[in-house]
Amino acid sequence: MLRSLLLIAFLLSVASMASAKAEKNIPVLDEALFNVSFDPTNPITFVGKKSLNGNGQGAGGMMYPADTAGVFLVSILAHAAVSGSVEKSRLNKEQEEANKVLEPFSQHIAVVNTDYLSNELRLKISSSPLEKFTFLHGDNQSENSKWQIKVTPVFLMTQSKSSFLLYNKMTFLDRELLYSKKKKVQKKLKKGALNPYEKLVVIVSDPVLEEDATNYWLRDDAKLFRESAKSLYVESFQLGVGRQFGSLESAQTKQVTIKYLEDGVKKIERGYVISQTCKRTLFESLAGEIKSVPNLEFATCTTG
Repeated sequence: MLRSLLLIAFLLSVASMASAKAEKNIPVLDEALFNVSFDPTNPITFVGKKSLNGNGQGAGGMMYPADTAGVFLVSILAHAAVSGSVEKSRLNKEQEEANKVLEPFSQHIAVVNTDYLSNELRLKISSSPLEKFTFLHGDNQSENSKWQIKVTPVFLMTQSKSSFLLYNKMTFLDRELLYSKKKKVQKKLKKGALNPYEKLVVIVSDPVLEEDATNYWLRDDAKLFRESAKSLYVESFQLGVGRQFGSLESAQTKQVTIKYLEDGVKKIERGYVISQTCKRTLFESLAGEIKSVPNLEFATCTTG
């Protein structure tokens, strides 16, 4: 359980660390061959998200790069490592309690495996701006691929079950450098001088407006739960690749305040808008995350 907490903290802190260093630019590509792989130790993770009001982030609270959930969790876990087994036990119990929200979905979570997500990605990519690229999964990966994309998706269900989230850490590795036989290149890789490109993409689902959110997700043999997991993953993948390789629209240069819904609570964050409709906003946070969130006015919108 502590490993799950560490994984979430690491994913959420990626953007915070990125804010401290200049982001690398990858040239716009007309076409490319990509190998796509999941983290072998934690290919797909599902956890219950602790209540927003339970971690000091009250309704309407402002979020800044140095005060994100990732930094908060990292500080807690660092303290736990020093404080010993008592503190670790407390953190485990808190996460175990939060994970109870997933109990109604246990048999359906097992269906959402790497093949399930990869197959959906293949279908959706063929009708998107990324159709010029070729993405190879599993045993189909090629040594001729220019790039290796490693994905680490973590799905989170909020305690009210009104929001389903995905934090997807995407790492882009230049295979020519990764497998180079040149001693200078290998030396730099070992020293970490040739850091991979990393991007954290966060997707918050449309809010569940029905009173019984559990019934909403489990209806028709949990079809909505499974399809939402697929769509969150595909959207995060498209945004991550699009952001790194030029097919995603650039963010506005003016910093603005974004207000959105998560777990039925208003959240406020500063960032740079990429695109916006009545229902949703796509923006880049001050910490460098790409985020897609439902607007406060979601329930009253008559258009997308």
